[in-house]
Amino acid sequence: MEGKASSDCCQQYIIIDPRTARFYSLWQFIFTVAIFFELFIVPFFCVCLLVFKTPYWGHDEIIGKKSPIYVLDLCLDIVWIISIFTKFITAIYNQEKREKDWKILMREYIFKGLFIADLLSLAPRFYPHKEEFYFLKLLRLLRFTEFQKNFDMFMNSLLVKINLKNGSKQTNQKVTFFCIFIVDLLFVIHIFACGWLYYGMRDGEGATTWMKEVPDGHPDIYSKPLFTKFICAFYWVTATLTTVGYGDYLGKSVNEYLYTMVVEFFGFIVFGIIMTLMNNTVATDSGQSNDITQVMERVDLWLVALDRLKSSKPIPKLLYTNIKEYIET
Repeated sequence: MEGKASSDCCQQYIIIDPRTARFYSLWQFIFTVAIFFELFIVPFFCVCLLVFKTPYWGHDEIIGKKSPIYVLDLCLDIVWIISIFTKFITAIYNQEKREKDWKILMREYIFKGLFIADLLSLAPRFYPHKEEFYFLKLLRLLRFTEFQKNFDMFMNSLLVKINLKNGSKQTNQKVTFFCIFIVDLLFVIHIFACGWLYYGMRDGEGATTWMKEVPDGHPDIYSKPLFTKFICAFYWVTATLTTVGYGDYLGKSVNEYLYTMVVEFFGFIVFGIIMTLMNNTVATDSGQSNDITQVMERVDLWLVALDRLKSSKPIPKLLYTNIKEYIET
């Protein structure tokens, strides 16, 4: 009995309650920022691994074990290790019922969570001589949905705190959704840019690629720093996805032609999504405006009827105006 009481006492101080713990929101913010960086750094480093046979260094000054980007990757691994431990001791709420038994929490994370993926993604840090293990870090992209969820939560909290000029709940949701959509679109562009960067640098010095044979009047790209090459790839994907396609950078091989067609096809999908979101936003605003107009008409009728019932004491004009203003807001 005393052992059970001692165990319950330990759980009381060890288990983290996400709704009451003061530091948990800060930790969630740090972990969300870490996921954001992983979404963009890991694909880029995987391209470096395919081209240079190592994710951290090559014939370019941007990649190196003493560079800030390597230090950032090390810090992200540390955050990931801490997150694994915190998930073992963070209480779970199921239908407002708090589950704080550490055995159940461990079982939920190991068998129903992403414990295996999180653990495997740390293999490159513990086996640095196995460069091919770095591809395991792609498993961290599985946290993309968690990033969206946390980003939505933080954006809503931020909009509520700054009180966006008396913005309604619907307005805050639209702003949050728009921000999430922009981040998602940037992530997709980044993934395609990493692929286009790989096609431009692969196959050694003798291969013909979009990066090595640029149209007349354009500067040579292949001899530029790696970051400049990536900016050019990012620019090309953005222009292609938006169906602009200036034609200043073109594919030079069958693989590059096929890749271009994939990006163009995905651009049609993105354009369709944007148009659908705009139409839904306009339709929603129009519907809300019509609803408000109908409510105001009913309020006017109700006030007129009430005024007639009490003809000896008409409703004060100030009260009438205040009621209408309250309904409108």
